[in-house]
Amino acid sequence: MKPIAMTASRQLYFTFLFIVVCFTAAADEAPGGAFRAITGGRLEIPMPAKAASPRETWAQATELRDSWKQVADGIVVYPDSLVTGTTAVRLQVIADNIIRVVSSPVGAGVGRMAAVTAPAGEGAGESLIIVGTADSAVKWTTHGDENSVVLSTRLLTATVTVSTGAVRFSDALGREIVAEKANGGRQLEPALYEGEPSWHIRQTFQLHPEEALYGLGQHQDGVMDYKGRQVFLFQNNTEVAVPFLVSSRHYGILWDNYSITTAGDIRPYHPLNAFRLYSTRGQRGWLTATYSNDRERPEQVVLEKPESGIDYSYLGDSKAGLPAVFRPGRGVVTWEGELASEQP
Repeated sequence: MKPIAMTASRQLYFTFLFIVVCFTAAADEAPGGAFRAITGGRLEIPMPAKAASPRETWAQATELRDSWKQVADGIVVYPDSLVTGTTAVRLQVIADNIIRVVSSPVGAGVGRMAAVTAPAGEGAGESLIIVGTADSAVKWTTHGDENSVVLSTRLLTATVTVSTGAVRFSDALGREIVAEKANGGRQLEPALYEGEPSWHIRQTFQLHPEEALYGLGQHQDGVMDYKGRQVFLFQNNTEVAVPFLVSSRHYGILWDNYSITTAGDIRPYHPLNAFRLYSTRGQRGWLTATYSNDRERPEQVVLEKPESGIDYSYLGDSKAGLPAVFRPGRGVVTWEGELASEQP
């Protein structure tokens, strides 16, 4: 299985909603984010974070004596905060095929942790994405021990590992739908955003080899299946961010997050000159770029020059970076040479 992840910043809690389209999932918000291999999310309501006082720390320790508890609309699990950085993980039953997952970071303070563990409508915060409320008529059951907790509806079962808070979803027949990465699948790290204390969050899920991933809005990449790709979720002219992911395995994840988010393979891109570059003449440090104003006759070169970068992400970049003699409407650029990695 390959992983997929999401990351974001400026969020006190993070949540995701798991929804079965024949299964689906969703999350709450955090400003600034990213997925990794997609099947994970992070979200929930933004709120400035502050360090816990000694009294709050003591109150948290008192409240977390039990590893999990049942509440009116689901369960709250208290993982090992020293290992996970997470104080509480809440699973809220929304419908037979929808479960909302909310997580609170260590150091958020007992008052904010209470917002995660409180019954629905008593401080858990309002989502700007999710419309409607949980269906109180949904029948669900729960059982567990010191190792794991199971929450089941008619269509969906969520199993939480108590020590890590990792959640695994399966159908009514016990077949796995999707699972968070077992160790380190959820990360909440303190961060500063515009001078305000906040959190950076990352959620990672495990994908199946044959799985394809769709959705995430309107982008200019010419890509439909985002598995193994990177998607930058932000609003910018022709870019439209819709933080909802649909899998070919018939589930969806709502990343209930209003932050700029990176989804998919979230490793940073490296510039071309991170490689050792060689021109067509064997000169180190660049490639040979040739410009022609007739794509049907590329041998009619109007300019040849050394270049060590190819970065035209936006229309303004091409206007600023392409030579004035070049006519991109009917022309063609060819970069030639050799490249080698600095790594063995």
